[in-house]
Amino acid sequence: MFDRNSAHLSDEQLADGGNSPHLLSCAECRRRVDEFRAAAAAYVEYRDAIRGPMLPPPPESWDSLRVLVAQHEAAAPPKRSYRWPALLIAAACAAMAGTLAYRLVEHPSPRGARAISHAAPIPSAPSAAVPAREMPVVHEPESESPVGPEDMLRVFRALDEIGADVGEPLDVSEDSAHRFVVVRAVGLPATRRQEVADALQPLPRVSLIWDAGNSGRVSTQTSSSEQISTNVPDGVRRQLEDSLGGAIGRQEVTDRVLETSAAALARAYAVRVLADKFPPETEARLADKDREVLRGLVGRHLSELDRLAARIRTELKMLLPTSDGFASGNSENQMASWQSGAVTLVSAARENDTLLNRLLAGTYSQAEGDEMLASLGAHIRKLETTVRAEQQGGQ
Repeated sequence: MFDRNSAHLSDEQLADGGNSPHLLSCAECRRRVDEFRAAAAAYVEYRDAIRGPMLPPPPESWDSLRVLVAQHEAAAPPKRSYRWPALLIAAACAAMAGTLAYRLVEHPSPRGARAISHAAPIPSAPSAAVPAREMPVVHEPESESPVGPEDMLRVFRALDEIGADVGEPLDVSEDSAHRFVVVRAVGLPATRRQEVADALQPLPRVSLIWDAGNSGRVSTQTSSSEQISTNVPDGVRRQLEDSLGGAIGRQEVTDRVLETSAAALARAYAVRVLADKFPPETEARLADKDREVLRGLVGRHLSELDRLAARIRTELKMLLPTSDGFASGNSENQMASWQSGAVTLVSAARENDTLLNRLLAGTYSQAEGDEMLASLGAHIRKLETTVRAEQQGGQ
């Protein structure tokens, strides 16, 4: 607080508006006014962009502050003013300056990814409230247009470049006010968190939220001792070992096939996520270059999924009938668009994964084992066919 005997205006005088000849001629007082306004603008941005979306709506609408003040003044007997509004304004400006300092330390790059930790305390908003007419002039930041699909597409492209858009516990969405693309990460190790943060840092209007808890996802890979089932019927076990190179060969093929199938299922889910975020009508609104980026992401997932399906067929070819094969370019179901086939793609990958896990590492009867062996080729062929149909729909 400035000394009242100083040649400069006091904080109370500046809070009252500072419309005086002194302010016009004093660079120091104008600088202090600018600092107050910058602190207020920073708090408004924090309130609207970060704090506001995290708060539940009020149980009922709030009365206007102007109305409450007018009712209070009308009911109160006339008395001498002691300039309390100005003191409250000074306190609010000090609190907002603290908020600005917090943001400069915790978020040094406001245009980049905004990292918000649920475990970290969030600074509380100033509690001082004064009539609007007593506030110094504060220029509200210009309202930003809502985030669009191109903003979300940039996030997916950045995640794809580090392989974080497949099988990672990440959720990409928009905040309730449609001002930011929100990326929520659950249970990522510190090294991976840093990689994700570095990938998203250059992007504007991205809010990155960490959650250190368990992601809740069950690992798709198990140890070798767990992937071999001792409850496989003797007839199926002998057939598996004869076809796959004995007990050790069966173990090695089981490990590779189940790992490959899990990766294929993750790719199928990645395609479905993109289909949900970018349905045909949304894709049609994208600029040509953005549409090419989207098709490139989908194409890479489908190409890798096609490779994984072919690897499963190669690993298990000795269990398949010699007549069972997949002709290149064959497609049983032509998709109207790649989005329309995403659900079918996930279903085919999931059914294939379920069958492989049960056949190679499950518990079942001899009759059930014979049935699974007989349908194995059809499941693999369905996955391959669905992938090719999706690729054609994405062209």
